[in-house]
Amino acid sequence: MRFAATATILLVGALAAAPVSGQEPLPVIRRPTPKAFPVSATVTAGLGFGSTRATAYDPVTCPSEELCVSLGAGSGWNVGAELQLPLGQSFGFEVGGQLARPSQRICRGSQCDSPQDLWAMRGTALLLWRFKPQAPIFFGLGGALTRFDPSPVAGQDLSTTMEYGAGTVVGYDFRITQQLGGRVAWRSYFLAPASGSMPADYTAKGMAWDNAFTFGVRFQIGS
Repeated sequence: MRFAATATILLVGALAAAPVSGQEPLPVIRRPTPKAFPVSATVTAGLGFGSTRATAYDPVTCPSEELCVSLGAGSGWNVGAELQLPLGQSFGFEVGGQLARPSQRICRGSQCDSPQDLWAMRGTALLLWRFKPQAPIFFGLGGALTRFDPSPVAGQDLSTTMEYGAGTVVGYDFRITQQLGGRVAWRSYFLAPASGSMPADYTAKGMAWDNAFTFGVRFQIGS
């Protein structure tokens, strides 16, 4: 009797553990890891800060033979747009353009004037990355170019005002909805000032360092 009872219990347990005939096993749901830079477009607005493009010695206003006259771009508003694409889990690629309205800045010693406003058109192509795909802070490095109209250096031919160099970005992303987000970024442009048709007695700087602070609204494209 004891053997029969034990066998009955084992049989019932085996039947209970066995799947129902014809029933498919439950699928294993694996959620894909979100990419650090999903396909998205961002529109931005902010404030930019220019830098010196050329210097010269003015014997009338300078008490010594130092380079005391400088010409360059000042501060002003900017608007822009960027398109980003994913490159793996933690990297992305961004192409962007920016239209800025800095002032022309002419300094004699410590006295600076802004006789007119300039147009600055910028373009960048950057490699982006995050330390973790879900980290809000990101970084970027790549190429940049800028063209001014009119030139920050008075008298310089507009056909020679294209500047080439490098661009960087440090930004912070935050989510508003599933497809909509915000972006705060600090962008820097390290450019070689155009030296063609430079007026007499002026010397182009070796590098110009422009910066821009922007706030953007980011639209994610697709799921």
